[in-house]
Amino acid sequence: MNCSSILITTPNTRSFEFAKMFILIRLENTTNPEAIKLLKEVLENPNLTDKKIIAYLKQRRPNQRETIEKVNDIYYDDEIDYDKAIAKNKRYVNQLNPKHGEKIEDEKKKNIELNLRQNNLKEILSKEKRMHIVLDNYSVHHAHLIKSIAEILNINLIYLPTSFPELNPIEDVWRVIKKAVSKEFIESKKHLEELYTSIFYEEVDNETFYNEWLEEFIVM
Repeated sequence: MNCSSILITTPNTRSFEFAKMFILIRLENTTNPEAIKLLKEVLENPNLTDKKIIAYLKQRRPNQRETIEKVNDIYYDDEIDYDKAIAKNKRYVNQLNPKHGEKIEDEKKKNIELNLRQNNLKEILSKEKRMHIVLDNYSVHHAHLIKSIAEILNINLIYLPTSFPELNPIEDVWRVIKKAVSKEFIESKKHLEELYTSIFYEEVDNETFYNEWLEEFIVM
């Protein structure tokens, strides 16, 4: 609510990408040069890249002999039938795949929080202007990673009551944008993106959208 206008989209809505978005928003609203430098280093750390994480996961895998023994133990387990053994071995082998999406995501989440906890960033950012971000109750918004990172970044998370999106002042901005876009002939995807962005920046700072909301929901 008290940040500079910024429009960010993420490749998906998983918690790692959402955490990166929080860092980008904090960057746009930080004045301390040291904090800016450290936040950029967090995002640029190689330990957040797929290549680095895949190499790390490969190193952690059991060796070939241990893997074969584990597979055989599952097949020769008298307590499960053959089909269940096949399914169990399939799950085990998938877990060993260093390119498994969930494993890569888990490493990224762990690493981005570790990166933020270095170099006394939390104390440095505590001297910055506190930010307020309004969220609905989508599961990612309540993730431990998001809450933890928000605390480090000096961000206050405000959760809307369930099934009350109209309480979010940004909904008024979306309504204005939809109305304006509906009257335009959209020539291309690029045209739509440019139009959307232009209207967003024109409307998002309209204080009438949120003054009363601030008085009710924000403790100033």
